[in-house]
Amino acid sequence: MPHRPNVRVAAHFLRCLLACVVVSIMAGCDQSALSNSEMAAQKKEEQRLQEQKERADLADRLKAQAIEREKKQEPIRQLEIKIAALDQQITEAQQHGRDWRPLEKQQEALQAQKEELERQ
Repeated sequence: MPHRPNVRVAAHFLRCLLACVVVSIMAGCDQSALSNSEMAAQKKEEQRLQEQKERADLADRLKAQAIEREKKQEPIRQLEIKIAALDQQITEAQQHGRDWRPLEKQQEALQAQKEELERQ
């Protein structure tokens, strides 16, 4: 009969050992799942940052293109202002009976310059 308490102790020990093994396995699975979850979150964040960088790069390129177009349009606008001013001067010269042909020649020259810039 002295062996009976040892059997109980051994059975208890085996149950504890089995419980420890089960807990260890479950903890390992939790860590693995957590690691996969963390990896997925990190990958998603990296993808978001990459997309954000690509959008910023696109915005920079579009802004540079807009600035380039604006620079190209500025000389054309200046010529248009001069052409309009000459048109006004021509009208006034005609109304007062003055010679307006030199003004018209200047206007035609500016119009030719404007058309050349628009073709570029």
